[in-house]
Amino acid sequence: MQADRISVDAGLTGSNRDRPALREALAACDTGSTVFVTKLDRLARSITDARDTVDELTRRGVRLNIAGSLHDPTDPMGRLLVTALAMIAEFEGDVIRARNRQSY
Repeated sequence: MQADRISVDAGLTGSNRDRPALREALAACDTGSTVFVTKLDRLARSITDARDTVDELTRRGVRLNIAGSLHDPTDPMGRLLVTALAMIAEFEGDVIRARNRQSY
């Protein structure tokens, strides 16, 4: 599958939900579109943000492809996998922030 658009928020992290390229990418999605991300933490760094974004995509009929795998958030197993990946992304963000605080 070839990308119609590539969106990058240079210098911003997944912990910031208010990212211009993310807003534009989500706005450009139509029913039947697929959003591709290399890792879930590139989309969101918190469980809440990940679930809100995935729920929005699902309501709009947009699929989510994470690292080459489609995850169906309407299926219990797909929802579990997305939630588990979001938990790991949030944990990694917390660890990074803790390390940064300790280094000063």
